[in-house]
Amino acid sequence: MNLVKTGNNIDKLIAFTPSLDPSWRQGQRIFTPKADLEVVDVIETMQKDGWEIDGSYQSVDHMNRVNGSHIRLQNPGIIMGSNMTEGLATTTLSTALNNTSYETDTLLGALRLICTNGLVSMNNERMGSIDYTNTSEAQLKSILDNLNIGSQDLMSDYDKLKFVEMGMQQQLEFAKQALKLRGIGSSVDSIQLLNQIREEDNGNDVWRVFNRVQENLTQDNRLMDDRGRMLPGVNNPMDNSRVNTALSAMAFKAGIGVA
Repeated sequence: MNLVKTGNNIDKLIAFTPSLDPSWRQGQRIFTPKADLEVVDVIETMQKDGWEIDGSYQSVDHMNRVNGSHIRLQNPGIIMGSNMTEGLATTTLSTALNNTSYETDTLLGALRLICTNGLVSMNNERMGSIDYTNTSEAQLKSILDNLNIGSQDLMSDYDKLKFVEMGMQQQLEFAKQALKLRGIGSSVDSIQLLNQIREEDNGNDVWRVFNRVQENLTQDNRLMDDRGRMLPGVNNPMDNSRVNTALSAMAFKAGIGVA
């Protein structure tokens, strides 16, 4: 269950995420309530508003049956600071597939292009769900307008983190709490999370500390345990989202006092 990079191509997206197609779901006996709108309709509307498809993955249940689709989009027009490499807005459309409801939740985030993995965080603010059984085109436009506003506000909040300095004890405590998100325990020295990989991350402000910790926490072969073994990163997209959501809340609390 890894994110498949599809590029901004709706046909390729459907090919790699067939659960977006109602006829495919019917053939697989995956039943969802009758709906006037589909996830593809939302994506095509977002594309007209400047959003671009990045990639997708499908989640499965304990019987290996598809039970959800997760589409990540990015918007080069909503950025942090003056340079797109600082960060651009992302959103993930997560849709559960069952016979009782047919809804998409939107999770906001940011993409930092100079990072190895790119993903900075999935903000845990839910922008409201899209109920395909009870959402008109006018209501959809309102939801997506709010999503754009929320994304712009999030970029502004990230930018504020650059202007708040963290002392060394604060950094060490931040790293210690971040390590707990992986459930690794005491076998890893959390100070490794503060290692600097690139010049852009050199500094003691919350934004740069946050990015160092995030990348070292989630990427392969960045952490060594007390036996000298290099540990894998967070490669499951759902775990990645969970870890990044919690880490983002920690950064906002440290930077602007709001989780």
